[in-house]
Amino acid sequence: MRFAALLLTVALAPAGEAVPIIPFADAAPAVDGVLDDACWAKALTLDGFTVAGASAPFAKRIVAQAVAHGDTLYVAIECAEPDTTKLKRGTKAGAGVWNDDCVEVFVRAGDVRTDGDQFLVNVDGAAEAVRRRGGRPVERVGDTWRAVSRVDAARWIVEFALPAADIGLDGLRRGDPIGLKIGREDHTGPALGLAVWPPGVAFAPGADARVAIGDVNLLAATDGGEVRPWGGAIAGMEPLPGEGMRFTAAVATQQDLRLRPGRPYRLAVEAESATPASLRVRVAQGEGQPDEKVDLAIPAGAAGGTLSRRFIAGPTGKALLVLRVEDPAGGATVLRHLRVVADDAPRATGPAIPLPATTLVVRSVRPLDCRSQRGFTGAPIDGNVLSGSWDGQTWEYNQPNAGGGISYGWLGNDGLHVRLADAQGVDAVVVRGGVKAQLWRDVPGPDSSDGGTQVWEFPGGVERSRALFPQRVASDRFSFFAVGDGRIADVTFYRIERGPAGLPGEPRVL
Repeated sequence: MRFAALLLTVALAPAGEAVPIIPFADAAPAVDGVLDDACWAKALTLDGFTVAGASAPFAKRIVAQAVAHGDTLYVAIECAEPDTTKLKRGTKAGAGVWNDDCVEVFVRAGDVRTDGDQFLVNVDGAAEAVRRRGGRPVERVGDTWRAVSRVDAARWIVEFALPAADIGLDGLRRGDPIGLKIGREDHTGPALGLAVWPPGVAFAPGADARVAIGDVNLLAATDGGEVRPWGGAIAGMEPLPGEGMRFTAAVATQQDLRLRPGRPYRLAVEAESATPASLRVRVAQGEGQPDEKVDLAIPAGAAGGTLSRRFIAGPTGKALLVLRVEDPAGGATVLRHLRVVADDAPRATGPAIPLPATTLVVRSVRPLDCRSQRGFTGAPIDGNVLSGSWDGQTWEYNQPNAGGGISYGWLGNDGLHVRLADAQGVDAVVVRGGVKAQLWRDVPGPDSSDGGTQVWEFPGGVERSRALFPQRVASDRFSFFAVGDGRIADVTFYRIERGPAGLPGEPRVL
């Protein structure tokens, strides 16, 4: 029996977190692989590439840059290569360019963790792209993206032009967040080398870093240095350059917001106030519908802590921020780092195991058997989310392809059945792969959930899905049906014991 301590939490990133900014350039680069355009001198620079899935720096230097102009995202990747004659090349566009030395750009423009677009270009400039929605490849239509590769002495460079439409957006706007990951496949040595940014993540889709287009904050002039976004001069306001605004008189002012329809956002501010103040976002709900009012109260006596409120943009994307400060007779009101930022999607869904102030023992329940409604797939109980196929690609349940033109589709590949070592019961389940699915117990047959009992439903759209049952589910047979987006890459069942009586007598070294 394996024993494991488990702590699973979902934490929203602080509204004031440091987010890399991709700046807007005055002019677009030529996209010729030379990188002598003026815009690259002001671009976001990304370095610190590591071996994929590890903390060790990659042996060869890699530098990536990103800049925006109009509705196009430009990315340049420079790869050091001491001996360019060893570069593996020759694969044609769309024929598996990852078999050569290549670079890859992963972009996630929405707030669904299992969505994304992947762009690959090899040393010769041969290219291909993959679009995933709900973790599954979908057809790409009308692509206009382009890239140019150039090999110089001791390095090679790829320059990308990625139109907004090719990453799933209708344009690039200030404050747009995207998930970004950049990788290099190095075939020059005896073993394949995989390098990634952000550092330490896996090479496969997912686990990206959040960056923002233009600025992370959708509000302008939050330090009072410019009054035009607020509709004109604000009497009684003193600017605090680069920091905030100080109010010495009662104020009522406002600023328009342009949001992405249906996307979550967060209003936040750090406030010091002797008298009450308030922020309100009026979220337009459409023609003839009243605005939704999202209020953030700043109490008298606020001492500089961060106050925040989450809200969802309406169907039009229009909103209005209203700022009110009461007459600060008892002292000035200071608002620092006032911001409206897109709230990134959580990486996990479902309740975590709570940690009480007592001994807690969490055991992973050993599986005996795992059967899926398809052939040739990685085992979802192998502890690995990147089970490999014969051609080096990832196979996890329930993707239909098996390589070599083979695809499985019996009953939609729907039905995964796990039998545990005992029937003493399960308190929690964790699925890595972010699947949308129903969890059933005691299903009598492999083809249908008929006769079983549903015990949970995973909503999908994330990287990890969790179940925490209010009462222990006493069974040794669990099944997944109605599998939608994402994958069941790895599933673990847990049993929870409270108090020292649950501790094993002797520790075991595994």
